[in-house]
Amino acid sequence: MTKSKTALFESAPVLEAVVKLAFPTVIGQIILVVYNMADTFFISLTGSDAMISAVTVCMPAFMVLSAVSNLFGIGGASVISRAMGRGDPERARCTASFAFWGCLLTTVLYSALALIFMTPFVDLLGGADEALDFACAVEMIHTYSLIHDDLPCMDDDDFRRGQPTNHKVYGEANAVLAGDGLLTAAFATLAKAPLPPERICRGIATLAQAAGPHGMVGGQVLDLLGEGQSLTEEEITTIEALKTGCMIEAAARLGAIAANSTPEEEAAAAAYARKLGLAFQIQDDLLDVVSSEAEFGKPIGSDAAKEKSTFVALKGVEACQGWVNTLTEEAIACLLPFSGSDYLCGLARFLAGRTK
Repeated sequence: MTKSKTALFESAPVLEAVVKLAFPTVIGQIILVVYNMADTFFISLTGSDAMISAVTVCMPAFMVLSAVSNLFGIGGASVISRAMGRGDPERARCTASFAFWGCLLTTVLYSALALIFMTPFVDLLGGADEALDFACAVEMIHTYSLIHDDLPCMDDDDFRRGQPTNHKVYGEANAVLAGDGLLTAAFATLAKAPLPPERICRGIATLAQAAGPHGMVGGQVLDLLGEGQSLTEEEITTIEALKTGCMIEAAARLGAIAANSTPEEEAAAAAYARKLGLAFQIQDDLLDVVSSEAEFGKPIGSDAAKEKSTFVALKGVEACQGWVNTLTEEAIACLLPFSGSDYLCGLARFLAGRTK
């Protein structure tokens, strides 16, 4: 006699019913685990510790979203099947519609909340970035330097990144104050970093040295004094190393300090940054000659108009392009002590090939 399709639920022993119903679920969970292991394995082939860590940090968030999806998917399927069994297709259709739109809207809401509360959410999942305050401080100093650099008393630029410069929108006085505010806020941000006091003090000293008279400010002074002068390669290199290179080196050193790197690792990061900084500035000089204002985001030919001595004026376009490529490869070679340096290698090549 053929068993009824519902016999497993109605008359079969409890143990038999549990085993037969649980077996597909267990297989499904095993497949999910294997999938996660395979995902991690293939990501590990990139050699990037950051990417592997990202997968680990994101997994709890993924599981929460999966649980919410199951609420609508599995729960909805259960209600739909019972409605169909009762011969109530209208309820089944309403449930299917509710489950679909509920799942969609929940996903959109979840994504929006994740974007809005990204930093505290990552902290909650154990992915706090101890270097975040250091990075924000560097960006504040960089932004302040651009605002002041665009002022009429400096480069007198009307556009930056394709938009009117700060003093053109808010006036020169407010532009000066905005830069001053960012400068002081940078060190307040450094001081509250979630790091041991010794590392915070090292970070403050590193950034102050790079941004002050022995770094960026000093380089800007030499740059202004050099206008209309015929400078040697050594003099131009000194100006660019102070004006641009010091801040890039500081960013690298601050990352090493935040990560509690060894002195050898910090020195390697600094060497990478110095090569990268010089390559960046030479590429910037090239773009001032060969790019367009629409692509570069600011006026072209401003160096020549102010009679500034540049690497391009000294060596020519072709020689400088080759120099940028050489410096980029030398910078990448400095990263050998580090594992998972794919991002920094890619950053160096990106900057060497940038068009704006």
